[in-house]
Amino acid sequence: MVINFGTGNLKQGFPYVTVQLWSNDSPFPQQFTANLPVKENLEAIYSRWKQEYNAINRITDNTVQQYLDDDDDDEEYLEEQEHHDNSLQKNDENIDIFSHQLKKGLNDWLNYPDFIQIIKEIKKILDDNQVQLLRIILDTDNNTLKRLPWNSWQFLTAYPKSEISLSLSHYIREEINIKIRKKVRVLAIIGNTEGIDTEKEKKWLNQLPDAEVIFLDKPSKQQFKKSLIDAEGWEILFFAGHSKTEENTGILSINESQNNNERDITIHELNSNLKEAIKNGLQVAIFNSCDGLGIGDGLASLYIPITIIMREPVPNKVAQDFFHEFLDSYANKNLSLYLAVKNARKKLETIEDNYIAASWLPMIFQNPAFSPPSWLELGGFSPCPYLGLDAFQETNSDLFFGREKTINKLHNLVNINPFIPLLGASGSGKSSIIFAGLIPKLRQDNDNNWRISWFRPGKNPFDGLAKAFSQLTNNSANRLQELQLEIDFKNDTTAISNYLNNIIQNSNYSSHLLLVIDQFEELFTLCDQSHHEAFLQGLLTAINTVNKFTVIITLRADFLGYLLDSVQWGEWGELLQKYSPEYITSMNRQELKSAIIDPAAFNGVKLKDKLVDQLIDDVHKEKGYLPLLQFTLTELWEQQKKGLLTYEDYQEIGGVKTDQNNNNIIDEGEENAIPCETLIQIEKLWRNATDNQCGWYGKDNVWESNCQLLEGNTLTTILMYPSDIPLLENRLDYCKIKLNTKPLL
Repeated sequence: MVINFGTGNLKQGFPYVTVQLWSNDSPFPQQFTANLPVKENLEAIYSRWKQEYNAINRITDNTVQQYLDDDDDDEEYLEEQEHHDNSLQKNDENIDIFSHQLKKGLNDWLNYPDFIQIIKEIKKILDDNQVQLLRIILDTDNNTLKRLPWNSWQFLTAYPKSEISLSLSHYIREEINIKIRKKVRVLAIIGNTEGIDTEKEKKWLNQLPDAEVIFLDKPSKQQFKKSLIDAEGWEILFFAGHSKTEENTGILSINESQNNNERDITIHELNSNLKEAIKNGLQVAIFNSCDGLGIGDGLASLYIPITIIMREPVPNKVAQDFFHEFLDSYANKNLSLYLAVKNARKKLETIEDNYIAASWLPMIFQNPAFSPPSWLELGGFSPCPYLGLDAFQETNSDLFFGREKTINKLHNLVNINPFIPLLGASGSGKSSIIFAGLIPKLRQDNDNNWRISWFRPGKNPFDGLAKAFSQLTNNSANRLQELQLEIDFKNDTTAISNYLNNIIQNSNYSSHLLLVIDQFEELFTLCDQSHHEAFLQGLLTAINTVNKFTVIITLRADFLGYLLDSVQWGEWGELLQKYSPEYITSMNRQELKSAIIDPAAFNGVKLKDKLVDQLIDDVHKEKGYLPLLQFTLTELWEQQKKGLLTYEDYQEIGGVKTDQNNNNIIDEGEENAIPCETLIQIEKLWRNATDNQCGWYGKDNVWESNCQLLEGNTLTTILMYPSDIPLLENRLDYCKIKLNTKPLL
């Protein structure tokens, strides 16, 4: 939202105010016009506020530390301390009054009927489109407007992720020579620091990820100018030290010379050097120093994309807290520049009991002809949000996209059904939907207070179940109790339901219990028949008789027949008729786009449309393509530059990666999937193998086994990538099985 105040001032009013609303979805803005009235007393209130603010900061900075260091008598120190405390209390009271008057005066002025009417129209548009992130640019050359506490505007309370910036009325887009490199070059000027501690700023700059920071400590004018025009260029200019604004001109104190001409340099003196630096790649300037409006105006007139300044004199603690939170949000968390400033401003709000109006001080100057660059766009490198060949877990929920419709359906079902069978092909994403989608959603469901546990059957489902129940009751440290439960569950098919009913009755359980049994087919691939049948009977009894208890199973679709052919096939058949399986089908094109684009956007990286379309076209040709897609995206991620991935990057890696080592990754469709019988033999052989049966050795993170299985003495080689404990359901995507050198699959 760009608010152009046009000509005018607070004494004459602003007769023609234009508000433009821009959206990422359209290259054209919506425009509204209004006027704002005369508000002469607002300028007077600000002047009184500034007087009190400057006075209180002078008193706070003059901390009578000299008396603590000298051997003067205590009486003199106590007198000075008492005077200091009295002055501080009086000024605190005054500035509280003027701060309140200034905020109220600003909001009263902005509530003028003509202006508030268009703000209401804009708010409706924003709310209808569920806008959360809002950048507001105040386009004005009026110095008083620039100094008002705009972050106190009541309109902003409806948009907690909004942030305000300033702009000059005249701006253009001049060509910037963007350097393609995987690092951010920072020129850090440490100027006159008399009475200022900048060691923390130096430490934080040195800890920046993907950055090359060059410090210039107390430089001469010539050194400063020469460094600005370094041939390699800079993405960020940082300054810490004393500064001020005089007659609308920003002045930097760059060293501690006693000669003012040698110590102080104006932005005007640096114009030609700054212009060259901007042309050579400089996009962000941060002045963590006092009274910086003249600095911001000076750099804005040179058309730099972003400048961050402090509008008034700033205490050392405030400057440090702001800079630390900004760097952490911007460089470490990869938040947008506006959100990073917003977070830093919130941090300053927490210290305002001791530092009056601290959150009013920071201000962004933006050239509206440019988008504010992210850390990645400056040259930083974001960690990969794709999991390659690993399954999504609950800790990855922020990166799991594309299955929202399925997750919402499961969320509805889990509140009404005691049993939900989730079926799909291997690699279709069943486990990811549960662990990275449904479970995080349930943990936010305060109405049902879900208690959640999960296990995989493995060789001994009773052991896994006993441990899962121990987690539900927060009793996992009691191994003896787990062993006793395991024995009870094996010997009594009612023991599971009895145990659960006992928990609910004895503890007045208000929670709803959820048990997830992942890779349910392991009952048939790993367990003895007697074990899996006893387990199925006990589980069935619990599902049918225990209230506030829900079971979700994930099962490979081709194993459904094994479940129906079990001893209890009739009862399980009835259960499956009553609670029909939910089938995980292939993602549609829009879901795939979300799965590709949104994780990258979460980490601040953009993918070009042509790249996304080609990726989807290519992976749709492959069976069981989700692991293949994730693996390809992981490989592609290394090609990112300036927060961008392109079709050319995709071509550079050779397109869809059907192989890790120039061999095909297994297809998982129905035609080529490993038959159930084969998988059962492989699983059992893997789990029960001894050194005499199989020869294991590691090579390049690949475990290879020569095993005899299938028919007769056929020699089969199993290659498993890469796992200490192979779990075939999740690893078939990158498992390759050969039969007499001919692929079995």
